[in-house]
Amino acid sequence: MLHLIPWLLLAIPGPAQDDPLAGMDDAPAPTTEDWIVSGHWTPTLRPDSRGYLGTSSGPVLGLGHARLSLEHRRTELDGLRDGTRGVSTASLIGSGYARVPTSGSIDRTELRAEYGLGDATSLRLTIPIESRSMRFDDGGGGITREKAHGLADVELGTGVELSHKDGERAEIELMVAVPTGTIRAREGNSSGPAQPLLPYAMQLGGGTYALKPGFTWTHWSSHWSFGTALQATIPMGENDQGWSRGDQMELSSWISRRIDPFRSLVVGMQYRQEDSIQGQDPNMDPTADPSFDPGFIGSKRLSLDLGLHMIVERNNRLALEIGVPVWQDTDGPQVEEQYHFAVAWWLSF
Repeated sequence: MLHLIPWLLLAIPGPAQDDPLAGMDDAPAPTTEDWIVSGHWTPTLRPDSRGYLGTSSGPVLGLGHARLSLEHRRTELDGLRDGTRGVSTASLIGSGYARVPTSGSIDRTELRAEYGLGDATSLRLTIPIESRSMRFDDGGGGITREKAHGLADVELGTGVELSHKDGERAEIELMVAVPTGTIRAREGNSSGPAQPLLPYAMQLGGGTYALKPGFTWTHWSSHWSFGTALQATIPMGENDQGWSRGDQMELSSWISRRIDPFRSLVVGMQYRQEDSIQGQDPNMDPTADPSFDPGFIGSKRLSLDLGLHMIVERNNRLALEIGVPVWQDTDGPQVEEQYHFAVAWWLSF
């Protein structure tokens, strides 16, 4: 059914178009391009203003303006991979593990708020809720399913515009992740110390503050736009369980084509690299389950995404994107990604 959604969205009519020359008795009837590229031009008038959901929240806002957004992303996991090749459950059990993860999913919902502090500076806040589930197999018919759900690490920071001219924007972003997500999620969705801890990949937080610097550059022409973004996550020291997440880096590039003033199609690629866990939680036995091994958490992934962005009413935006990994390389046996999709809404005022 997912493949039908973009076509259904294409059938939704756009909002009424404002006339930038209204009130001028002898003015010619404005064309679409007059409205888009006139002296009133601004990225917020275009459906491709943000460009790609894999990047940060979009162009920096002017003084006194605000933006609220809600974004949900789901990632489906299935099958085991070690490096660039697939491995079987039987081979890992035969090597001595008591159980191995075989499939799972990650749901992340982000509520974002942004406020313009000046003509080139915005204050940003992201509140994420995550649900992580995993299926484990002991190789003898024993199947268990575990789940962790709750608040992940809240992010607070600022975006600063470096260049501001028609057709082009460049900005830097500096966010700080606050350790609000748990690092003590346990089996059975319990907080009791009698229950075993869930693996690193199922913990909702990192347990430490982390710096998240980023850079985004976007160029718009009459019908096309393209851009690139780089974002890093750098944890600051170990948490009180004796470990910290590895550094992360995401490099995204995209190209977008306006279908009409209210809808645009986007194709994007993202390279994501995550280093392995530093340190080790003494309550996780890496010989019993490969997901308890801190050296088996790192990965590299290249993904291809296709999306539809649209203006549905004045200042209201909707976006839908779906993507698949085209290449994956893991530092050890891990459950591999099959596909991901994201739906987002944002309101500017």
